[in-house]
Amino acid sequence: MDLGMTIEAVDALTGPVVGHPKSASFKTADLVGVDIVLHVAENVYEGVVDDEKREMFKPPEFIRKMAERNLLGNKTKQGFYKRVKGQDNKNIVLSLNYNTLEHTPQQEVKFPPWTRLGTSPVRG
Repeated sequence: MDLGMTIEAVDALTGPVVGHPKSASFKTADLVGVDIVLHVAENVYEGVVDDEKREMFKPPEFIRKMAERNLLGNKTKQGFYKRVKGQDNKNIVLSLNYNTLEHTPQQEVKFPPWTRLGTSPVRG
């Protein structure tokens, strides 16, 4: 959120590009259930009182609001992502705008050319 990244951009960066499953972060949260993710995060937050990284486990307010609005992921057919039928009767996957809690068409995620194939703009 601090970087203004979309849900789909975060998933693009936390999936196969870093050696994780293609479900990445938010697709996995939809699979597990936003309510479960919220419960686990709150439980960890309460349990690590003396940990210097405790604040990392404090769920953002929008996730609480998602749970209140029954945006629980796959079990309610809407969470961070939502499938809808398009005009041509094909499935379209929308992603959540965490500022408005509305599902909108996904934005194409583009990476700079140097991020592909292990190249880097820094030469050593």
